[in-house]
Amino acid sequence: MACCYIAASMIAFIINTCDALNVDIHLQYNESLDPSKSSKHTDDDPFPLEESAGPTILSLGGMTCAACTGNVERALLGLEGVQRVAVSLPFQEAKVVHDADVSKDAMVSTIEDAGYEAKVGQRTPTQRIDVLQQAKDLDNLSKAFSGSSRVSTLLFALGTGADLVGWDGRLERLLTPMGRQAILLALTSTIVYLYGAFIHKSGWGQMKNLVANMNTLISASTTLGILVSTVNIGVEGPRTAFTYFQTAAGLVLIVTAGRYLDLLSRRQATNTFVGLYSLVQKTASVRVLGQKVGRPAFFENV
Repeated sequence: MACCYIAASMIAFIINTCDALNVDIHLQYNESLDPSKSSKHTDDDPFPLEESAGPTILSLGGMTCAACTGNVERALLGLEGVQRVAVSLPFQEAKVVHDADVSKDAMVSTIEDAGYEAKVGQRTPTQRIDVLQQAKDLDNLSKAFSGSSRVSTLLFALGTGADLVGWDGRLERLLTPMGRQAILLALTSTIVYLYGAFIHKSGWGQMKNLVANMNTLISASTTLGILVSTVNIGVEGPRTAFTYFQTAAGLVLIVTAGRYLDLLSRRQATNTFVGLYSLVQKTASVRVLGQKVGRPAFFENV
């Protein structure tokens, strides 16, 4: 047992180290561009335009996993004249090395056709911190998980829970058999389509480009489960029909919880880099050779 704990600790250390190296390499890869050709931006512009020639940095949105980065990379490499692509999931951006005749608008359109958001230019340090912390996504997932958990509890209580304790007869006398199934259907639909809306949006957003992902399969399976259950109730009757309401709701609940925990772990892994970017965004005005210039504030203590 002790060997298992040691092995698990070593694996976790290796994974965290690889994640850190990946982010660090990406930082150096982007920041090594010629400063004289870097894009001009302000904190008020969420996607500043890239004005430099050569490698183009694209700020992305909607990527949730490694499969998404692969989709973006394949889509860009499919453009004639694109030589190399490096996509970063934590920073939600891509660096594209391409020929001079490759249109930036074409790269943006290609990514959007693949089901993701894209703008030309790199985010400011403040905006990159927001992306690393993923505060908005975590808040949405937290609300989705909390809401689906409460509704799932009620769904189980009125469904399998009532059957196990022998209260199904009382419920059907109170609500009628069809009324009970109608309530179960409404609760399941709330979990699947309200709290699980992000699954359907991600899953079907890429289908216009004939690209399916895991969310597409989850969306299709839960929808099929609800439809089959509804048909069974109509054909076999509300008392004897076999339904998949709790299965569909449980699947959405598990996916939501997994996605939430994944974002929490990624946020913890990038806390060090959030601190570094917090230093980068703080500047101070100093006079150099008679001219007022901005420089990182932490240099003032050196």
